Amino acid sequence: MKKLKVLLTTAKWKLMCIESPKERMKMEEVSKELLSIKIAFLVQRRTSSHAVEEDDDGEGIGVRVLWVLVRHDGSAPLSLPCLTVLEAQAPGLDVLTLLCGFKLDILDFDTNQFGGVLPIPVGNLSTQLTELYFGSNEISRTIPVTLGNLVNLIALGMEYNLFIGLIPTIFKKFQKIQLLALNGNRLSGEIPTSIGNLTQLFKLDLDENRLEGSIPPSLGNCQNLQILDISQNNLSGFIPAHLIGLSSFSILLNLSHNSFTGKLPFEVGNLKKINQLDISENNLFGEIPSSIGNCLSLEYLSLQGNSFEGSLPSTLAFLKGLKFLDVSRNNLSGSIPKVLEKLPSLKKLNLSFNDIECEVPTEGVFKNASAISVIGNTKLCGGVAQLMLPPCPVEVIKPTKSLSFKLKIAITIVVIFFLLFSFILFLIGGKNQKGIHLHWAQQ
Repeated sequence: MKKLKVLLTTAKWKLMCIESPKERMKMEEVSKELLSIKIAFLVQRRTSSHAVEEDDDGEGIGVRVLWVLVRHDGSAPLSLPCLTVLEAQAPGLDVLTLLCGFKLDILDFDTNQFGGVLPIPVGNLSTQLTELYFGSNEISRTIPVTLGNLVNLIALGMEYNLFIGLIPTIFKKFQKIQLLALNGNRLSGEIPTSIGNLTQLFKLDLDENRLEGSIPPSLGNCQNLQILDISQNNLSGFIPAHLIGLSSFSILLNLSHNSFTGKLPFEVGNLKKINQLDISENNLFGEIPSSIGNCLSLEYLSLQGNSFEGSLPSTLAFLKGLKFLDVSRNNLSGSIPKVLEKLPSLKKLNLSFNDIECEVPTEGVFKNASAISVIGNTKLCGGVAQLMLPPCPVEVIKPTKSLSFKLKIAITIVVIFFLLFSFILFLIGGKNQKGIHLHWAQQ
């Protein structure tokens, strides 16, 4: 769905009603005729209540565009009950005060140049508001608690601003919310446990902030999560098994660039639908669990920059759709599993800076030297010529002794044992005979 752009101004409001799409003038054409007047498109939903649609040229389909000169004194209309969808470019956040009387469903102020503080009256917007977007602006200070009044929100986008302070606990009121984007700010403190009460969450973006502490166990209650990104923070502690084992994840789980420690839980194998898994740049150790082979929909797997050890699990062979695998800068050892050259979709493989040894395969992804990286593994050999690795040493096969030779040895041992046994019996028998003769002689 594309929403019609809206240019708002507090100077003049001009509205026009055009019933037929053929009669509507494009926004650019109207602007040329009314150079001194800023333009406001106010869009109402169709009577069928379907979403407003728009083609690539900005022409609405089945909607009414209102265009009527209301006042010359600079004041706004007192009410526009038909207004439900508003995507706007406005000179400042003060316009929010003017919109408090509108029964809006969707309000989109993404990608403006808003600065300053989000005004408290934002909480006085219509309670029927379901989507609110302030992304990619320069709004600063803390997030106002009055936002908690908008209890029917299903989507709140406040990403890439300059918000500071804690994540407000009033977010627990958003029982219907499915998308919450607070990434790209300067939020600090811990992830509130109340986030776990938002059981309808589909997407949660908290990345690129200054959050600390551990992942609250309550986050595992969000059984509908398909996207979770908490990367690039200062989070620590163990990765909760019941979180990484949420089978609902189907798009992205990104825990990278934090300070998580401990082992990667075996429950990671529950992510059977996950497309992208990124746990790179943490302090994880132990072996990569074999259950990773259960993530059958996985296409991108990033485990680099940890302290994983042991061999790469052979269960990677089950990841037929895997396109990208990065396990560089760990403590992995052993040989490169031959199963990797049989993965049909693998396009990029980074094994660099580990302690992997033996021969580099030459089939599959290993055919293309630019698709793989093995530098920093000093015990590797072979591979395609472009890798410029030393040749693998030729294994000298010692000739095996023939069966007849072994048989001769066995027979010889048996004969020697038989002769020795016979000699002992002879000695024992001789002593017995001598004793008998002596006995008869004495008689």
